[in-house]
Amino acid sequence: MSNSNADALTECAMATRRAGRRLASTSIGERNAMLAAIRSNLRAKKEELLAANRTDMEAAQKDVAAGKLSPTLYKRLDLSGSKWNSLIAGLETVMSLKDPLGKVTYSHEMTEDGLRLYRLTCPIGVVLVIFEARPEAAVQIASLCIKSGNALLLKGGCEAKNSNAAIVEAIREAIEPFGMADAVQSIDSRSAVDELLRMDEYIDVVVPRGSNSLVKYIKSHTSIPVLGHADGICHTYIHSEADPDMAIKVTVDAKTQYPAVCNATETILVDQAIADSFIPRLFGSLREKGVTVHGDPSVLKILGGAREGLVEARGNDFDT
Repeated sequence: MSNSNADALTECAMATRRAGRRLASTSIGERNAMLAAIRSNLRAKKEELLAANRTDMEAAQKDVAAGKLSPTLYKRLDLSGSKWNSLIAGLETVMSLKDPLGKVTYSHEMTEDGLRLYRLTCPIGVVLVIFEARPEAAVQIASLCIKSGNALLLKGGCEAKNSNAAIVEAIREAIEPFGMADAVQSIDSRSAVDELLRMDEYIDVVVPRGSNSLVKYIKSHTSIPVLGHADGICHTYIHSEADPDMAIKVTVDAKTQYPAVCNATETILVDQAIADSFIPRLFGSLREKGVTVHGDPSVLKILGGAREGLVEARGNDFDT
């Protein structure tokens, strides 16, 4: 949906809410069937989706050259290769999960004559997710929402507008035979965001995925509950009894497999009992991948002082 007109946005939100009520009453079999249909349609439209993604990549490359887009965001745009395979695998993983709905998470006897209070898992309702760059996130988010019986309003970043539009269209086509096309809707107008953030009668929770500034903006401009992370920093800890070969492989992969993502390792903590023998090996493996290590005084001492690829860490290196 591209129209940012307030009336059109309201109708979109209302339609999503109506579809959400129907989705909430479906069985786990029906919801898994929707996910299977999405997988089939994504596979059938793979070349079309990747062509849309290439259009975004070409435009983004020009923005990077002009200083309008960061190289990190540019890397997150690409849907080809292993990214595509991971997208499909992630969808299949969600399909394999148990039904998250109708689970008793708390039970309490209120009276002596047997009146009991139960707390059950149930859908939230309508989820508005605002995210930047990564177009595969649209599939991840939609699959999780459908699995949990929640309707979805998606607002992706303008840098991935063609990819997002093609993906959401494929998802809506797949679930239309189930009468659920309106359970997943896309908003592609940036000016619509502020209007959506005022729709607390139709939207139950907002989930911003992106930069710290995005999360802070959302939190300060809506009365709808916000599930936002702001800053974060990822640690890997190597225990003294860990297998050193395995620990090196996992740590290097966590740092270098996809450095642009928000859950790439940023801080490595090594048990003091193995530091003297382990850190030199780990440092060598990280350097082979082109990683520059910021070490505290104890690390510098173990490695014989600063050198190429090794600098003294400052206090803010350990901050978010």
